Amino acid sequence: MKIINKGFRVLILTLILILPSSSIKAFNHENIDVKLIGHRGASAYEPENTIPSFVKAADLGMWGAECDLYSLRDGSLIIFHDNDVDRMTNGVGKIQSMSLVEVKALNIDSGNNIKKYKNLKIPTLDEYLICCKKNKLVPVIEFKDINVNNVKEVVDKIKGYGLEDESIIISTSYEWIKYIRQYSYKIQFQYLSDISLENINLLKEYGNYGIDVRKDRVTAENVRLAHENGAVVNVWDVKTEEEANMLIGIGVDMITSDYKLK
Repeated sequence: MKIINKGFRVLILTLILILPSSSIKAFNHENIDVKLIGHRGASAYEPENTIPSFVKAADLGMWGAECDLYSLRDGSLIIFHDNDVDRMTNGVGKIQSMSLVEVKALNIDSGNNIKKYKNLKIPTLDEYLICCKKNKLVPVIEFKDINVNNVKEVVDKIKGYGLEDESIIISTSYEWIKYIRQYSYKIQFQYLSDISLENINLLKEYGNYGIDVRKDRVTAENVRLAHENGAVVNVWDVKTEEEANMLIGIGVDMITSDYKLK
């Protein structure tokens, strides 16, 4: 991941301060190697965590598509954010109490542009990975609630689709990196937390890691700390091009957003 040098960061920050917003939008993220990741796909435009949302992310030119992973009662791995199906589907109940047959019987009935779809289904991990492979998207998989025994299966599926070199796994628990490293050193792990020396020291020995941090918790100083220790910085909850350009100016590596932003 390219790290922007100090002088260039200062230049960008200066331009952000003096240029009108129409000029700010002219910055091209690709020219300075900041990766744009679609949050739950392109969820500002399509129902979150669905195949149409991931395809839309690719259509918009996003680099990666973030998703959320659960294991079901029967051990199946599916892509869904909530711990119950009430908000997003025509069903009710805790998703982990269901089997794959029961989950596939549900229809997604909420989300942006939902009226366009009938019988839209919750995707499996396989369906998500196939979509990423077909559409040249980097898989970014957040572990929501899975079993330790699922880790090898997740890694094997990623490898099976030829996506090991570019895939990212994120979680609010740093412990997962220990299990992932039993099966792969190529898959990057990102800790969904604050950037701190304490957190960096939890991960550094395992290599190929990063911090996934909320936009209001990132500063130029802690980005520098991360980079000095070999960590990439992925910032989430970014909603506007102005926010994105500020983050580019302080040298972040990845931006996760519901929106295109460029």
